[in-house]
Amino acid sequence: MEEEIRPESLEDALSTLAEAASTPARDRKRKVSTTVDAITASAFNHGLDSTSLIAVVGIVTKKNELDQTINTTLVKNLYPLQRVSSGAVLVVVGSLGSGRGKPASSTQVALVRWLVLVQEELQDAACLSALYGVLFSMLDTISLRASLCHLLALITERKHVKPFRIQQLLALSRFAVEDPALVGLLNVYGEYYPDVVVGSASSGKSSKFTYPDPEWRSRLHSIQEVHARSDAAIHTADPNGFRVARQGAKRSKISVVPGLHTHCSDEHSVALENVDSVNEFVEKLESVVLPNQLVAILKDPLLQKYLVLKPSVTATKRIELWLSKALEEEIKLIRDGFGMTSHLSEVLQGLFNYTRYTKILLPSAIHFLEMYLPLWDGVSNTAEIFGLLAYLPISLFLDVRRRFFSAAEAAVIMHASEPYESLVALYIDLTSRWAQHIGSNASDRSGADANTPIEAFIELIDHVSTLVLSILCNPTSSGSTVSAILRFYQTLAAVLFTPANKSHSIPIVLPPAQVVYLLLFTSSLSELSRLLAILASYKQAFEASISATIRHPPATTNRFNGYLMDACNLFWRSLALRKSDANAFGCFCPESVQPSLRDYLETLDPEYSLVSSFGLSQNHVLSSLSVAALRALEDQADEEGLDLNTRHAGPATRRSLTKLDKDGRQTGLSQVHNLYFVAYSDEIWVYQPQFPTQELPKEPSFIFKLPLSTPGLPGYIDPQNPHGINNVVIGFLGNEEIIAVVCDDGDVIAHYTQDFNDAVERRQNPDSLDAPSDDPFPVFFHANVGMSAWGLAIHTEARMIAVSANSDGITVFAFALAKEEERSFQRTQREDEATGCSGGPGVSNLDDEERTWKYWDISDSRTEVKDSSVWYGNTGRPLSDDHEESLYDNEDEGEDEDEEEDEEEESVMGGYPGTVGDIHERPEDFRSRVYVSNSPSKFLLPPQTSTLADRKDRLFLDDDRVCDNTRRPIRPVPKLPCPLLFASVADIYLLQPWSNPGEPASCSPIVALADSLYQKPSEHTSRCNVFDRFNLSAQIPDLGVIVLASQKGRVAVLALTQVQTQVSEPTGDSFVRKVVRTVFAYRLDRILPFHSQEKAGQRPNAPLLGIAVGPIQGTAGEGRTRRWRLMLHYLDYTVLSYEIGKGRDDVLGVQNLIV
Repeated sequence: MEEEIRPESLEDALSTLAEAASTPARDRKRKVSTTVDAITASAFNHGLDSTSLIAVVGIVTKKNELDQTINTTLVKNLYPLQRVSSGAVLVVVGSLGSGRGKPASSTQVALVRWLVLVQEELQDAACLSALYGVLFSMLDTISLRASLCHLLALITERKHVKPFRIQQLLALSRFAVEDPALVGLLNVYGEYYPDVVVGSASSGKSSKFTYPDPEWRSRLHSIQEVHARSDAAIHTADPNGFRVARQGAKRSKISVVPGLHTHCSDEHSVALENVDSVNEFVEKLESVVLPNQLVAILKDPLLQKYLVLKPSVTATKRIELWLSKALEEEIKLIRDGFGMTSHLSEVLQGLFNYTRYTKILLPSAIHFLEMYLPLWDGVSNTAEIFGLLAYLPISLFLDVRRRFFSAAEAAVIMHASEPYESLVALYIDLTSRWAQHIGSNASDRSGADANTPIEAFIELIDHVSTLVLSILCNPTSSGSTVSAILRFYQTLAAVLFTPANKSHSIPIVLPPAQVVYLLLFTSSLSELSRLLAILASYKQAFEASISATIRHPPATTNRFNGYLMDACNLFWRSLALRKSDANAFGCFCPESVQPSLRDYLETLDPEYSLVSSFGLSQNHVLSSLSVAALRALEDQADEEGLDLNTRHAGPATRRSLTKLDKDGRQTGLSQVHNLYFVAYSDEIWVYQPQFPTQELPKEPSFIFKLPLSTPGLPGYIDPQNPHGINNVVIGFLGNEEIIAVVCDDGDVIAHYTQDFNDAVERRQNPDSLDAPSDDPFPVFFHANVGMSAWGLAIHTEARMIAVSANSDGITVFAFALAKEEERSFQRTQREDEATGCSGGPGVSNLDDEERTWKYWDISDSRTEVKDSSVWYGNTGRPLSDDHEESLYDNEDEGEDEDEEEDEEEESVMGGYPGTVGDIHERPEDFRSRVYVSNSPSKFLLPPQTSTLADRKDRLFLDDDRVCDNTRRPIRPVPKLPCPLLFASVADIYLLQPWSNPGEPASCSPIVALADSLYQKPSEHTSRCNVFDRFNLSAQIPDLGVIVLASQKGRVAVLALTQVQTQVSEPTGDSFVRKVVRTVFAYRLDRILPFHSQEKAGQRPNAPLLGIAVGPIQGTAGEGRTRRWRLMLHYLDYTVLSYEIGKGRDDVLGVQNLIV
């Protein structure tokens, strides 16, 4: 068996053949027959591409050293894989005739026969027409005459029929009596000029001009059909449609639709067959005559273009007549039980192509579909049948459904293998065309029929929605079917944005709620993404129509609001199946079912929650992406050298991210002892800072592991570290300083700092060999609040500890001393205070002389907080101070400020009443604004029952409004017994105390500082910008200083101030009086780290995880301590220490100690 030659080896074989063709046989070193066999085998099996074909033609069209058998074999195997180029045709024609370098006559005959075979495969059909005179002049060559007459008969056009050629043919016929080839060519000439008398010359036996080798043509068709699967351009008509389509590879198939032929043209008219380009078509458009068979329009694009540009009633009637007769015969045969003929597919294909081009379904086609669909088997010609149905003119859908779609749906569902996908695809096309019709003809409709198209369109969508719902409820529906359903609603949403809908005439028809929720709980990520994109498109359509003053029924907008609200509750808000929100449907999940679902989830894992099981992190479709995104962020942090103490175990939620951020990264300084506490996981590391640099030793003095109240406690967030510390507070309970911590499992633990100090001193004794963690530490207090605990506050005077947790209340533990001098407590009273909020992140007490305790419910705060996409760290708490002796007096202090502050230490200074103090070389990347207002409306949000998440700009609609951000009446400012300082994301506010019983609380001025820690983004600190929010705080009452820190790594040092001012006060009898009022304010005294430290790169590119303040060593117990230390603890274990103090002139100073 001969070896099959691959294209890469065919080139070598052709080179060898070309060398052998110029080498005499006696001088060849190897047999040429092997090379010829390889080339012919490759040509017969795969065909020859253009390059190889030119190479072989170039060899056989010259006189060569190959024997005649090889030349004939090569010509017979010239199977073109692609269309034959004009260059190859010129080479072949140029080799014909007599001459010194011409090939043998038998080779020339084979080449002409080859031109006859490939005449329909030419790249440029005009090439042979241009060579007509050359070919005609060779008719006197007897050996070539028969083949040349066949070729000329195939390419003859009216322009070629000339009198001199007729005379030459007559002369040749006299010498070659009754030559069939000459008689056949004369008959072709006679068709163009029937009045020309050719005498008895054409009365002889004429040739039928059959193809010389039908098997060769069949083999060529097979080769080209195989190649056509990878090259769609093979055997297609002119891609521009400006040339008459001729059958190529399927020529042998008998066609019921006739080809385009024109036999009635004269020398002043042009036949479409003679048009070869768009320029020629435009030039001769008015001279074109109609062909004999107009039904050729079903498959000829040039005739379609002509009749579109020059419509003719006569031509349309002729086409209708032919189609009606042909289709009626098919209906009759089917009804008589003979079945459809093999020609019906060709007719339907041609009819569909014609309809697709003209966008008009002929009346004969409409009548045929109405008669044929009840007889249809639902399988044959599905693409053509559905393609025609998609062009049905718009009318009342109930009538259209009765006449066409009921029978079509029944046939397809009964017999087709994938019925639903094809049905939905049909309705996609029909919906798109009907919508385009409504939009394009909106201005033409008037009167009683104005709403008919819109009603028909709505009826169509309702029918499809019913069909879609039944498909989705079918368990056998495939993924491709669901994809088709989504494509339908994508199309329905897309038509609302087409140019045809500028007047918003296409109605917005929503998908049924059941369809939305079935797809909302899909197991495919792509399907979910496409559904949410569809809802977003609908929202844009609503917004566009509302801006155009188009009103929609309230039921429609409310229903769409429900879709959006339920989707938000599922994925973003972790409030799945909730119905309490406005317009929410709760995904139509009955409330009676939800307890069973919750019970089932608890059997799987107590940590599972029904409301959050469908969120971004826990959704069965989205969880893998959430984990991948979280891991990528953690890996990026590792690559950037940012040490992660703990990796998230997953799934990631806002609470768990907050928990992860707080775990093991809480700090505190004792106010009595030289002890610095750092919480890592469930351990407390104790350090002794060195004096005077406050540098921390490399190793802690000892490590203390927190005890468990009860093993296996529920209520934690992090399953990897359920006993991790969430918050650390150091303060005085009565006269004793304690360190209190709250844990993820709800444990509340308190120790005396004196015990830690005693342990450190024992460790410093060289006689002690105990390990640091072996010292027994008596637990002063140990309890559990049942849920993950976060907020922690110590009330000094009332001897109480307040704890907030992931529950709807705050737990307060009250203690009583047995005797004034004893440290032990005889009893503990526990009080649970209901707040109506869940998961309070912070709690703070207000120390007053009456020793009462209060809490501030921050979930009901009216303070406007900017949105943030990052997790919260240690949540800031409201700061209050009634030590008026620590407040600065602006009037006494302002004169000396400029002399005392140096460039390195100062950022921004400002104070009441709205003036900004002098600034020394203020860097451009810092900015701050001071506001003073007597109205709380600028800073306080109105009271409402919804949560903070509900107050965000809503994506859903409220009747005819896209967003509902209407401000409601302002709640009065609470009556405060002292100034209240609090911070939002980036702003700082101070509320005045309520002092006059007859004065409205809203009259008190509010001092605000906006963007106090703003800094232009830089490459060094870019990673920390996502943590930019005030979330850490500390107080130094002895200095009248409050420290507010942002987790991005910057700290604001505020000095409390006060000023005496005259205000007008109503007396109640329509008079006012002038009174002197003390107004409390503050000054932004320092921003840390210093600007010089920022420039030197000493600020770490890591979040700030804790701040701590305490007296400088050796200064405690001196009354009002005037020297304090501030320690900033970063994630990368960098600790920046500063000394804060007052000189004798009472001016605050901040000094950098060590990095």
